[in-house]
Order: sequence, then structure tokens, then C-alpha cells
Amino acid sequence: ADLLVGDGDSVYMRNFLVFGKGEAKPGWARRLSATSGMLDDSWFNRMYWILDGKLQGESLVHDDDMVYSVRAFKVRGHGGFIEAGVKGYTLAATIRKPHVEAATNAKKRRSPGFWPLPVGDEWTMHILPRVRAMALAGKTLLYAGTPDALDPKDPWAVYEGRRGGVLMAVSAADGKTLSELKLGGAPVQDGIAVAGGRVYISTTDGRLMCFGGK
Repeated sequence: ADLLVGDGDSVYMRNFLVFGKGEAKPGWARRLSATSGMLDDSWFNRMYWILDGKLQGESLVHDDDMVYSVRAFKVRGHGGFIEAGVKGYTLAATIRKPHVEAATNAKKRRSPGFWPLPVGDEWTMHILPRVRAMALAGKTLLYAGTPDALDPKDPWAVYEGRRGGVLMAVSAADGKTLSELKLGGAPVQDGIAVAGGRVYISTTDGRLMCFGGK
């Protein structure tokens, strides 16, 4: 099982057409997809989210004009490992290119063993949380994650959610921090939603947190 994704005409689960008039297409189709499924939070080098055939990241959110992504690697391919608590990650904003261009260059994009990362980012920011969930709310980009740390005495503590989490709100225009809120629990994979002026976060300890509103 995986998350359902719509492209405006049809609804898919990974490459399976659930309903609509579209066709099952591989991961370089216009719709948002993930090479190993959107519920995979391992951040293995060759597992990533992809949109328009080329916009890649460990997680993505987008509107009609822009894509916002968090990236753990500079290149995709064989090798490459995450070093917890060492380098941090990259938050980036990239202009969406027409799907026709992405499809035309599909075969040119891939060299043996490597996928190129997006070029021409509008802005990039170095961030420290290991992001597990993102949402776009108008001119505000929200992301939630866990501390990027490794305790030699309890190395799985952070990734199992036993060290809490953090919710960040940044400007979609330039990536500058607007607010930061520590969470008592770690967000689950893709466990954030925005509705009615409120932010909802599901955590690994079984809670649903709500922020904002009156």
C-alpha cells in the first residue's frame, strides 16, 4: 500500500492506475511519485521523490509554479551515505519547467549509474532537521522532522522518535525562518496537513497535534 496521488485527471497508487482515464506511467511522468513509495523513510541514495521527470528530493511539495524539496545528496547513483549529525541537509526552491521539456529530455537526463539533480534553484538553505513531512500553505513552507543527531549510547533514539521533533515555518520566497516550534513527539512520514488556518501533525507516539487558528 502507498499514498494515492492525483494528476488532475486520474488517481494512482505508485504506477497503478486506480481510477480515471490516464495510463500507468513510470516515475518520470508529470505527477508526483517516489521510486520506492512515499511511505519509505529510509533516505537510501537511490530512493527519492520525483516530479516532472527530474525534480528530485527526499520529500517534495509544489504548486503550479514552484517545487520545494529537501535533499540529502548532491548526486544520485551508486554509493553515497547519510552521515547523521555531520553535514545537515539542503532545502531548495526550484522553478517548475514545462512537462514537454522534461519528457523531451528524458533519455538525456540519465547517465550510467547517476541521476542529475535539479539545476537553477531559486534559493537553497542549509538545514539541520531530518525532514519527515512538508506542506505548502500559500507563501509559507512548513516542514517537520527530527533532530539530526547520533547518540553513540542510543543510536536509534532520534529515528524512533524518542528525542521529539521540530516544526519549522519558512518563507516560500527566500527560505528565511519565520518560526520554530519544538514538538514533544516525532512526526510520522508525510504526517502533516494544513486546513482552515491550522497545521495538523501526526506523531510516532500516536498523537495528532493541532496548531494555529482561534
